[in-house]
Amino acid sequence: MSVSQTLFGHRTPEGELLCVVALMRELPAAARSRAPEDHAATGDEAGDYARLLQAAEDGLRLLGRRGDGDGSAAAPVTQLKLPVFHRDRTLLLDVAQVAWLQADRHYARVTTPEGSFLSSVGLGDLECRLDPARFVRVHRSHIINLGYALELEREHDHGHVILDLPDRPRIPISRSRMEHVRRILGLA
Repeated sequence: MSVSQTLFGHRTPEGELLCVVALMRELPAAARSRAPEDHAATGDEAGDYARLLQAAEDGLRLLGRRGDGDGSAAAPVTQLKLPVFHRDRTLLLDVAQVAWLQADRHYARVTTPEGSFLSSVGLGDLECRLDPARFVRVHRSHIINLGYALELEREHDHGHVILDLPDRPRIPISRSRMEHVRRILGLA
């Protein structure tokens, strides 16, 4: 059984590619290299990995726009509600309310304008379930809702996204994801 069948109950090209992209993003930098552990990846190998990841993300966007080849529009397989814990209850948050998600061990911390909640679903699984047109992984520990992005601070080859919440949280953007985030925000 594939990852997308496990997550969504059926197999779709979008689900398969979405999970591949999520797993590629989770892969530690050392595992991305063909070199032994005591040698760092060369610039060529790191560039090959970045190009492969970009191609997979581009393919995912194309599948979302053009369908699966039969002329029909693809229906994105996305989650509309997000289960979170609050006191002794499980709440179902509307994903549109989610400003950002942060890894918290095997769980995810979900932040909304109303507060912060813990979800038993891990960040990698959530990335597969959320709409990639709205939610973007900016760091191995952070996914943001683009609707809450207010400002981008760039510091050399990495930076922060400032979110439109009362406390103006600064979410880190990793070096490896900076160009992708800039492209999504229309800055590249």
